[in-house]
Amino acid sequence: NGSVIMYVDRRSLDRMSGAANHQGVILRTSPVERLTLPGWIKKTKQTSNLLVLVLDGVQDPGNLGAIFRSAAAARVDGIVFPKKGTAPLGSTAMKTSAGALTAVDAIQVTNLRAALSELKKDGFFVLGLSEKAEKSIINTERRGRLAIVVGSEDKGIRPVNRKECDDLISIPMTGPAGSLNVSAAVAVVLYELVRFQITAGHEE
Repeated sequence: NGSVIMYVDRRSLDRMSGAANHQGVILRTSPVERLTLPGWIKKTKQTSNLLVLVLDGVQDPGNLGAIFRSAAAARVDGIVFPKKGTAPLGSTAMKTSAGALTAVDAIQVTNLRAALSELKKDGFFVLGLSEKAEKSIINTERRGRLAIVVGSEDKGIRPVNRKECDDLISIPMTGPAGSLNVSAAVAVVLYELVRFQITAGHEE
């Protein structure tokens, strides 16, 4: 692929990686491309079925990388996140994502509330994930244009953004744990949507 390969001693890799576990290999790449929301909307204008994730304050790079990995596996079309208050799309997120940071459109916005409003104007139905919601994710349809909003690891979706949601959904909890890690919650939600889509396709 035209990559330049350099063989160095382990101490050189240790210095380059800092405290990270490099496992004997380091890859230098260009920064992950960030799209604007208007540009992404224009790019997907002719697509009727779209699924996007909207991240409201995911600050742990490991969680961010895991979310991108689940999104790539579930064929999510884009991930919207604010410039401030989101973990960087750096080496930790890239490693956790197993390279999936480049497999899903990364859409960076300045104001998340305005972005949600713009998505709704473009025909998206906006669902917020909240442990307090009475409606369950079970059998939620993945049809048309759908945006799933997930909140931060500790506070969830901020009230100002929750007001922009058309509806709220939760993940049923049958055990003593009251909630899931945000990246685990995203994986559960995405694969419930995938399961519903597969089931609906078989029925049709």
